[in-house]
Amino acid sequence: MRFLPHHKFLIESHLSTAEVLDILSQVVQAKRAFWPNPFSDGRKHFVGFLSIEGFSFVRNVYYLNSFLPQIQGKISESGDGSIIVVTMACNLGVVFVFATALAFLGFFLASIISPAVSALTMIASAMGGLVLGYIAYTLGFNTQEVIDRRFLVQLFPQDGARS
Repeated sequence: MRFLPHHKFLIESHLSTAEVLDILSQVVQAKRAFWPNPFSDGRKHFVGFLSIEGFSFVRNVYYLNSFLPQIQGKISESGDGSIIVVTMACNLGVVFVFATALAFLGFFLASIISPAVSALTMIASAMGGLVLGYIAYTLGFNTQEVIDRRFLVQLFPQDGARS
């Protein structure tokens, strides 16, 4: 059973590994040292690295979005083309901070509503906040994951994707 949000899928392509790398290089740019111009012509869809061994990138957005999946993968040769294994994972630090903040909020609200509540009520409200934080993060992550998955699958329109 998996507790942290992530999604792994395959994209099968009739293209060679070099052609797949070429297509991906058209949408992935290297990380820049300074904040880039959001209106530049050189802006690509993803920021990260791409090599023969594999790739790792995130969507290129100019605003804070903690729900963006970290996309990692490998490209391997198959009999008639190549297979791209893509894993979209969450940022563990963000999940921890998000869930912990809502756990403290639940604990704080329970203590304000009734200062004379039992320790069990305080713990239950903190656990409720923890669960709420986890569910909220998972929903946000899944929404962003669908956007990135659709884009990656559309790069290879003739080919299929399997979960």
